[in-house]
Amino acid sequence: MSFFQDPEVFRTVLNSLPLGVYLVDRDLKIVFWNHGAEKISGFLGADLLGRVYRDKLLVQYDEGTSRPLGKACQLTEAMRDGATKEADAYLLHKEGHRVPVHVCAVPLRSSDGKIIGAAESFGELKFPVVRGHRPSVHTQPYGIHQITGLPDPASTGARINEAFEELKQHRVPFCVLCMQVDGLREFEAKHGKGPSEAAQRVVAHTLAHALRPDDFLGCWADHEFVAILRYCEKAGVNRVGDRVRNMVNCSEVDWWGDELSVTVSVGGAMAAENDNAGTLVARAQAALQHSTDEGGNCVTLAADETATIGKED
Repeated sequence: MSFFQDPEVFRTVLNSLPLGVYLVDRDLKIVFWNHGAEKISGFLGADLLGRVYRDKLLVQYDEGTSRPLGKACQLTEAMRDGATKEADAYLLHKEGHRVPVHVCAVPLRSSDGKIIGAAESFGELKFPVVRGHRPSVHTQPYGIHQITGLPDPASTGARINEAFEELKQHRVPFCVLCMQVDGLREFEAKHGKGPSEAAQRVVAHTLAHALRPDDFLGCWADHEFVAILRYCEKAGVNRVGDRVRNMVNCSEVDWWGDELSVTVSVGGAMAAENDNAGTLVARAQAALQHSTDEGGNCVTLAADETATIGKED
């Protein structure tokens, strides 16, 4: 057998790639799932081999339309058209949160040219840091919130103060987003404390993947999350807030076989030089309250900045 006829050679190569790669047959049964796919998705090959591809594993999203475009199945399109298909999508992690990825699907053909399946690769997307930005300097170690693993409220307050120092000394603009799981108390009363804590972790991980590497995400009072977005203009606040909202919509909490869903409300405010941490967060919280008063699952900026968006789902 020649080098290129040995299937173990190709299996070894595919397993060494940092990209996720998997193969399906004509019936969409998964026949190969590489180590990169395991690392990015959390699903082991043993979890998926021989099973039919889950059509909700990937959800395509276009920020230009500010709404999910539905289930992304480049695999079926590639097999139908016989052409390569690419898209940006949100991958459902085994833990329930969504991870932004870029996917590329190609048809697989037999020696006589018939399409016998498809292969898809995916790599995690990182939202880019603004070009020419000043690197963030964190002077305080972070305390950790026990449920979510994020910086605790005291650490979040300290980071907001640091952001104000950057604004005053180096003219680094920033805004904050206050985010809250809609109806969390009712959710806990219905499903219990365990699912409620699991939902908070899923939301925390989803929010972390929705932000740029240089943004900050931490916990705040009363089950709130606060994100600090550096070098972010008003339009960017809306865009990031809506991305957060949609990614959480697409996530799920798997609790003993039950697939539970949650939504978030978002309120945002731009920092001004006459602000402090208290006044800035208070304005963002007032916007958050407006979102919850509207029924939740929407984004509102502070009253002097822009209007509410979302709730089209």
